[in-house]
Amino acid sequence: MAKKARKPVRKAAKPVKKTAAKKPAVKRGAAASKSTKQSVTIRLDTDVVSWFKKQADKYQTEINKVLRAYAGKRGL
Repeated sequence: MAKKARKPVRKAAKPVKKTAAKKPAVKRGAAASKSTKQSVTIRLDTDVVSWFKKQADKYQTEINKVLRAYAGKRGL
């Protein structure tokens, strides 16, 4: 009876040394926890939201500006 050929034993891979990656010059993503903004859910009329979306890419910022101006006139 012929002997079966054995597969060679694989050696474990050497661990890869992690090098310090360069940090990007511009930070991306969500703001740090020092944010002065609060996430809220409000219901607005569809046509109002559509109008703001047509005015600017950052329509939520624009809505915030309008609300701030309104509140500022009333003592904020």
